[in-house]
Amino acid sequence: MEQTIDQPVPPTTITAAARPEPVTLLTTGFQPAVTAVGFAVLALLAWLHQTALWLYDAILDAWMYQPFRFPFLDMRFVLAGIECRLRGIDVYQHDPCDYLDRAHNYSPLWLRFTFLPTGADWFNTLGIGLAGCFLLAVGFLPQPKDLTGRALFAAGVFSYSSLYALERGNLDLLMFVFAVLAGMCLNRSAPMRLIGYALMLLAGLLKFYPMAMLIVLLQEKWRVILPVGAAIGALLLGFFLRFREELHLMAVNLPTDFPSGAGWGAKSLARGLSDRLPEIAGAFGWHTAWIDAAPETHLPAYGMLAICLAIAFLTAARLAHRPGLEAALGMLTSREHLFLLIGAALVVGCFLAGQSLSYRFTFMVIALPGLLALAKAAPDRGTRRIFGTAAAAMLLVLWQMPIRRAVTGLSGGWAMPLSGPLINHVLWAAAELLSWWVITVLVALLLNLVASADPARRRAMMTATVPSAEG
Repeated sequence: MEQTIDQPVPPTTITAAARPEPVTLLTTGFQPAVTAVGFAVLALLAWLHQTALWLYDAILDAWMYQPFRFPFLDMRFVLAGIECRLRGIDVYQHDPCDYLDRAHNYSPLWLRFTFLPTGADWFNTLGIGLAGCFLLAVGFLPQPKDLTGRALFAAGVFSYSSLYALERGNLDLLMFVFAVLAGMCLNRSAPMRLIGYALMLLAGLLKFYPMAMLIVLLQEKWRVILPVGAAIGALLLGFFLRFREELHLMAVNLPTDFPSGAGWGAKSLARGLSDRLPEIAGAFGWHTAWIDAAPETHLPAYGMLAICLAIAFLTAARLAHRPGLEAALGMLTSREHLFLLIGAALVVGCFLAGQSLSYRFTFMVIALPGLLALAKAAPDRGTRRIFGTAAAAMLLVLWQMPIRRAVTGLSGGWAMPLSGPLINHVLWAAAELLSWWVITVLVALLLNLVASADPARRRAMMTATVPSAEG
């Protein structure tokens, strides 16, 4: 008997015998197209920087946000710290070798890399080399096979966030490269997987938040998880004991606040709304002492942050146990699933670790292909919608600044920091809410991994009840 559109669609039971084998939804091997375009753009910008600086500045100002007077500022900061330390200067107090005299706030491990060249003649060479490594790493990511998916992936790669990281020469690009190399290793033999975990650990020791990638260790069997986890724990303890005094000095120098609309992280939405609370309340004629003091006390911000975290994690927990999500992930190959998890761990790690600048959106590029694939091939409509909206939200977040600047520019305002016409505030809040949705879906993927830590248990979960393809 045919069902009408108003009748509920009965669930389809997929057993281990009936479940289709994973198919390759994304590309395998090195994909040169996006990388080749990236190198062409890099060469063009380098040429313009030497021959038509005004045009170079105009392009970058429209594409990203306020390019610095010279490229690779952040990379020079790290090299300056090494140089000044070799001169006997306490770079945790100040760093006169740095153009902005910024005190060192990176891992103490960087200061031991005295083999790196620190002379001014090397800055551009190292910066272009870092950009080239990033573009090569992009080529090794799984990528969509269809033309639309490839175009969306390219839009993520060439977003303002990526260009921001490239122009600053930010070492998050190196973390991106480590993540891709680790992902390539983890899909191979046992010795290669150990190298992959070592790369993740090294990235974590250099920038701390990449330690979140080690959650993919839960894909291993317990006979691997326990000794590898113990070795990682011992190395982390040794690192802390060796550098505990410097870690304290470094932590003091970490930036904790960015102007509303400039930073990215879990507290950005709550902090921005708290800073604007007196204005919002004033529009309704409400004036109280605690509302007027909100920008200084941040008490409403803490409350809003707690609410946002609770909603995100409760929603993620429900999504993680959604039968359609489990079935969708079963459609991915181990390589595709692995890179999706690595990207999810990096993005969530950055978001929850504290505020940062928007070049860290770039890690979304690692997870984007997996979301695009699942948005197209998940077995039920609801799950496809979850992944599709998360992928769309990623792209909007990656391109938010050009969008905000274009719209607010038409209104005669300025998009950053948060000021100007009402539309800028609305666009900023929308971008923050989209970020929270992305984080919720990515946390759901990580919770799903935690819930099925051992592959043997994952095989035991192969019998699942999911909505039919039209559910």
